[in-house]
Amino acid sequence: MLDKIISAGFFIGVVLLSIGSIFTNSEYVNNIANGVAIPIFILGILDFITRLKNNTIIKIEGKRNIASTELEWITPYCELTEKNPDLEDRKCLLERECLVNNIVLFDSAILKIEQWFLWCIPVYAVTMCITFLLAVLANHELVKCVTLSINSTALTLWTLSIFLFDAVFGEYLSNKLIIKAERSVNK
Repeated sequence: MLDKIISAGFFIGVVLLSIGSIFTNSEYVNNIANGVAIPIFILGILDFITRLKNNTIIKIEGKRNIASTELEWITPYCELTEKNPDLEDRKCLLERECLVNNIVLFDSAILKIEQWFLWCIPVYAVTMCITFLLAVLANHELVKCVTLSINSTALTLWTLSIFLFDAVFGEYLSNKLIIKAERSVNK
């Protein structure tokens, strides 16, 4: 939630700056764009990682919801047959136990993924603060000297490639992350 609030404030600032740059082509705005090129590249990477985490958790929650629904459906039947189980009833009880284990596995996998990505929000917040500071100090001589040595056009293209990478490989990486989380929980 904190990252969304910070992003919304930053978004409003960037939109206002962009509107201002439409009407004036000044060195001031150009220095700001050059100054924030690196942090925006880092934010693109963090955004990709956050989307990957969220998509993975959504997929696991979907699997968990299916298992939970099946468990709700099968539990009344299993409770009726627990006293004198025959072979078919034992299959039902075994299936119920398997569903319970799967639900625990899915919950543990979600917790594991959230643990792996705990670092994202603090890094995101620090990067947003650095971006803000660089935007404010963009016309300071020291910041200008540093940003002149950076190819902001190349960084902008790399940032675009990160967003395209997400569209092409996001699903694949999400599936791999699910497998890794489930294996990690099973150990």
